[in-house]
Amino acid sequence: MLHGVDAAYQPTFENAFEYCLPEYRDALKSSLLQAIDQGNEWQCKFDVQLSDGSRKRVKAEGRPIVEGGHVTAFMGCFEELDAQVNFPLCSPATPVAIEARMRELFELRAIIDEAAIFSVSDKHGKILSANQNLIEISGYSEDELLGHSHNIMNSGFHGPEFFARMWEKIASGEVWRGEICNKNKSGDLLWFDTIIYPVLDQNGQPDRFLSLRLDITEKVQSSHLVSEFFDVSNSPSFVLDGRGYLRRVNEAFCGSLGYSSSDLMHTPLLNLIKPEERHAATDAFRKIVVGRPGASLEFTCLHASGAERVLTFRANRFEGQIFGSAVDVTEEFERKKSLQQAKQAAIEANQSKSAFLANMSHEIRTPLNAIIGVADVLSRDQHLENHQRELVDMIYDAGSMLEGLLTDILDLSKIEAGKLKLEETTFLPMEEVRSALRLHMLRAQEHGVFFACTEDMAEGVQLVGDPLRLRQIISNLASNAVKFTEKGSIQVHAAVKMNEALPILELYIQDTGIGFPVETAGEVFERFEQSRSSDTRVFGGTGLGLAISSSLARDMGGSLRVRSKPGAGTRFDLSIPFVVAPSKTTLKEAVKSDATVPDLSTKKILVAEDSMVNQKVLRLVLRPTQCDIVFVENGEEAVRAFQEAERAFDLVLMDMRMPKMNGHDAVKLIRSFEVRNALVPTPIIMVSANAMGHNVQEAMQAGCNTHIAKPIRQKTLFAEIARFLPDPG
Repeated sequence: MLHGVDAAYQPTFENAFEYCLPEYRDALKSSLLQAIDQGNEWQCKFDVQLSDGSRKRVKAEGRPIVEGGHVTAFMGCFEELDAQVNFPLCSPATPVAIEARMRELFELRAIIDEAAIFSVSDKHGKILSANQNLIEISGYSEDELLGHSHNIMNSGFHGPEFFARMWEKIASGEVWRGEICNKNKSGDLLWFDTIIYPVLDQNGQPDRFLSLRLDITEKVQSSHLVSEFFDVSNSPSFVLDGRGYLRRVNEAFCGSLGYSSSDLMHTPLLNLIKPEERHAATDAFRKIVVGRPGASLEFTCLHASGAERVLTFRANRFEGQIFGSAVDVTEEFERKKSLQQAKQAAIEANQSKSAFLANMSHEIRTPLNAIIGVADVLSRDQHLENHQRELVDMIYDAGSMLEGLLTDILDLSKIEAGKLKLEETTFLPMEEVRSALRLHMLRAQEHGVFFACTEDMAEGVQLVGDPLRLRQIISNLASNAVKFTEKGSIQVHAAVKMNEALPILELYIQDTGIGFPVETAGEVFERFEQSRSSDTRVFGGTGLGLAISSSLARDMGGSLRVRSKPGAGTRFDLSIPFVVAPSKTTLKEAVKSDATVPDLSTKKILVAEDSMVNQKVLRLVLRPTQCDIVFVENGEEAVRAFQEAERAFDLVLMDMRMPKMNGHDAVKLIRSFEVRNALVPTPIIMVSANAMGHNVQEAMQAGCNTHIAKPIRQKTLFAEIARFLPDPG
């Protein structure tokens, strides 16, 4: 009647909007769809146009019918806001109007019967009519219901004050809504979401009551189960209203933060979160409110004691509330924090160690450069008497041993950091074996120990691998054998065997020394370990050699094994695979020519070195080449000398650590000067006591052609110079 259509008219969702004025339709449809989607109650005011062309302003309101967590229907009513035509349930009316409106209501009853449980009561609460849904769900017949009050279904769940408040409201003409627990004829409890509409007489007093019920028994039972689980759950759980206020908490939640339930009720959850994190928490919970829950949310909460607890929250929105749980991850958080701190401390300690090693390397190599460099030059003097040569050899050997210890320490650092790089060069295996054993054979003979080496490989066999590391392993093994063998013999056997076309170098060193118990065999490969603690005092050494040798062998794809017995000596077995070199044309010639002194009589070399001792060493080392040498003491002088030279330099030897300007910066300025003036790049060799891997890389990045580590060997320096300044002869 309100819309002016026939009573038989059946509205659909689409044609229900036909009577709305066009300007209202989109907004009306959008707001209603949003309410259905979110399961919210809905209310809206708008104008409608009746079938006769007249207009009315109405208020529509409704609520969703939720079954199984989903909206299955939407129930509502219209209220006419026009002052001349009042809404029948809320406005005074004449008996004729009441009768007409009652007819309208009963016409709508068929529709209501399909969606709800419906009854009409008189002003005293006596049931005048009940639809089939009420008859079926209550278990009472229509005759048993009519003429009786709804007390026939009273479950006793609600107290007198509950019904007193309800009657007070509907007696005043207001609509009442609430959840009521009834009991059917069989004694089963039934829960209804109930709306009671008063029908007013001409005096504005309630004359009838229309009751609409929705069966929510399953929902309430599920809610009660959830509630029971909620209360006994060991997981901290909570319920928030739409504003973020706590409406319910369980004991676990209270216990996790040290509060009582009464302390927390009606308190914003944000108040429990650390102030610095509240903005992020607000954004996260706002997403949940609009139905977009995210992943677990971790926040620092404030315990009643003032301590901080880290909780991980999960929450979801359901029927206007937010149900959530929390997990106290404080201990895990602290463990992670401790691990991060330990990791950072380890990184800083490693950086400090690296800085220390780099500095130690520089400081030790600087004087070593003088010791070994001078001894190397003197050892080539053909005019030395025998006792003088012995003294020079002693100086050279002692310096080499000290350099070896320094190399061991630096190699250990590289191995620990996983930054040890292996070279891939062609070499003659027998030359490397003999070179590694030569010094140790002399030392053994000096102590009266027989030292012999046998070979089982062709003289010209060439392999590809890292000859420096191979020599290092063999030298460490030989040094160990000489150190722990006071009498008897040391036997070495080396062979290259083909294994499925892959050559394997096999070598063993057998001594008749002191040996060690078999149960301590594994310890000799541990860092800083020797078979007995007293060995260090008696025999010396750092305990690094075998550990490094074992790691090197493993990194090269091989193995190092040991067998020993106290008093019966020790045997080490080394096995390393290599690759056969593709060509054998020039290696022997290169080996034979390593000691050749280049003719640099027409060359001019710039040497940047701040140490007067090292300047003298370089002058001594380069003297046989007859080159013209210009010395400067820092990077600034080197750049100035290079730029102002009347005759261009053919080669630059650059130290790295110098006052005023370091070698890197000096090289960069020299390269920049060459580019600006379109000059051919001059070969620059970094000659530095900074010999760690990153130092070499930094030198190359600065613009150097190569890097030579101090102490300088004449043979090594001459070989590098020959690469860039070929002998004119």
